[in-house]
Amino acid sequence: SWYFSKMNTVTSPTASAAKPLREHGFSEDIHIISNGIDVGRFCCTQDKQKIRQRYHLPDTPILLSLGRLDPEKNVDMILRALPAALKKVDIHFVIVGSGKTEKKLRKLARSQGIDHAVTFLGLVPNEDVPELYAIADSFVIASTTETQGVVTMEAMSAGLPILAANVLALPELVQDGENGFLFPHTDAKMLAERIVRVFSDKALRKRMSKKSVELIEKH
Repeated sequence: SWYFSKMNTVTSPTASAAKPLREHGFSEDIHIISNGIDVGRFCCTQDKQKIRQRYHLPDTPILLSLGRLDPEKNVDMILRALPAALKKVDIHFVIVGSGKTEKKLRKLARSQGIDHAVTFLGLVPNEDVPELYAIADSFVIASTTETQGVVTMEAMSAGLPILAANVLALPELVQDGENGFLFPHTDAKMLAERIVRVFSDKALRKRMSKKSVELIEKH
């Protein structure tokens, strides 16, 4: 608060990111300005079969996660939700990114007996990212540190239903029941239920897809 009080102008990408400043005594105006997103980069259908072959992905509905594999991203919670979900829906979980927890996450997938339904892609070329969104059927993010959530904005631009932790700025992007579902970031059981609901209802996915594209336009 002391540091920002010396500034002429203070901006924040979301109201959620600005809230802690206000709670700690910062009384000046904070201008909420989205980081923005080039929706055109993610809106168009790519050659879906080609990208599946490149990364050896099965011809199965895909749940996608993209980002750093670090503790605060909570990808382990997503993996813990998968066994229950896989009993009811046939899906494949694709994880894009690398980080400190990658080895532990791979071990967790094996220990739960779900490694056949999980692919770790690591870091991928930037030009492949839109194509990976294009082959996905839903996007999931369990992070507890998002001050906006650029990857979530990318997924919305690609028309994906979003499963997001109900933490910080993610609820500013995801309207529960409209363009996806929110879940408590520690509740693997509820996430499993949300995964099953999205992947067992094609009409719901289509409606949520349309809403994601509609909501991202303001960014």
